[in-house]
Amino acid sequence: MLQKRGVKFLVIDTEQGDDSELAEPIEELVEERQLENEIHSTSQKTTEPIADQSASFDQEIKRAGKIHNEALGLVSSALEAAQKGQAIDTAPFEEWQQALWIR
Repeated sequence: MLQKRGVKFLVIDTEQGDDSELAEPIEELVEERQLENEIHSTSQKTTEPIADQSASFDQEIKRAGKIHNEALGLVSSALEAAQKGQAIDTAPFEEWQQALWIR
């Protein structure tokens, strides 16, 4: 959507992220990511800090779209179970969240 509006490059200024009490400083996120990578052994494991990883705009949009669709599927399943009066299984959410750290 941004490309259609003429945006060719996007910079996110992490120094201005004080607007939310829930926001975590990048240093903490990098440390958490490194710890998660050490814990989860995979063939595509990376220990590079988040700040040093780069991807094109198109790559990020594609990845975000995939993650968004996966999340919608999980939420849809949970809502379906709730409508049927069944217990909501949180394990798929936890597994999905753990998998996000590895990608």
